[in-house]
Amino acid sequence: MAIDPFPSRRSPRLGCLGYAGGGWWFITCCVRGRRPAFGRVAEDGVVLSDAGRAALLALEALPRLCAAVRMDARVVMPDHVHAVLELEAGTPLGEVVRRYKTASLPGIRAHAPDAEWQRSYYDHLLRNESEIFYAREYIAANPRRAAARLFGAP
Repeated sequence: MAIDPFPSRRSPRLGCLGYAGGGWWFITCCVRGRRPAFGRVAEDGVVLSDAGRAALLALEALPRLCAAVRMDARVVMPDHVHAVLELEAGTPLGEVVRRYKTASLPGIRAHAPDAEWQRSYYDHLLRNESEIFYAREYIAANPRRAAARLFGAP
């Protein structure tokens, strides 16, 4: 029996969820292998590298790439990015993430030539104001949590 050199991979997307229905989304995109291409954790948070600043600039430019997207909160960590996005109805989340990854890669690779995005991404539909608030708080506290894990709680 021949082994398929390209095994099929199940999509992590839920078939019952409308990914083009608009709404508020929490997303995470990781660097392949979780390599810290975007910077380092310091005692007072995260210090971005030039590649990390390129990832942040591309994230901040996302509403210009996709007019149906509003950026609410964002953070670049050493090996991943988080964002809270509001999408207009009919805007496919996968297309927004694809555009971000595609637009950000040249700037990232100018400073970290071997950096690549992980194939997929994490998403969570934020269903109400309390989930949106929690996602914003999670993003704002993420650099401090990383520093506390590495250097001990202040």
